[in-house]
Amino acid sequence: MSYIWTDSSGRIELAFTATEIDPVPQSGAADDAIAELLETRRAELQKLDLEQLRECVNEYGTELEDDADADTVYSYLLWLAVLDIKEDPERHIN
Repeated sequence: MSYIWTDSSGRIELAFTATEIDPVPQSGAADDAIAELLETRRAELQKLDLEQLRECVNEYGTELEDDADADTVYSYLLWLAVLDIKEDPERHIN
């Protein structure tokens, strides 16, 4: 099964497979699962505008430091996207 996640403004769209999102827990520490997901998605995320990604993460209520590095931004974005999909999978089915 595959899913499409789009940010609230429709500027960012990411596709995920169930295999990618299943390891990310809905509660508790997700750092290891997100780090593993980031390893497979980093090249894709690097093609996107970092400031736009930072704005997106901040719009979801995560207050990133202005000097947060790219991997921190990517990790938060992946975490937000995966949790959004897990919260309402039917809305994101591709």
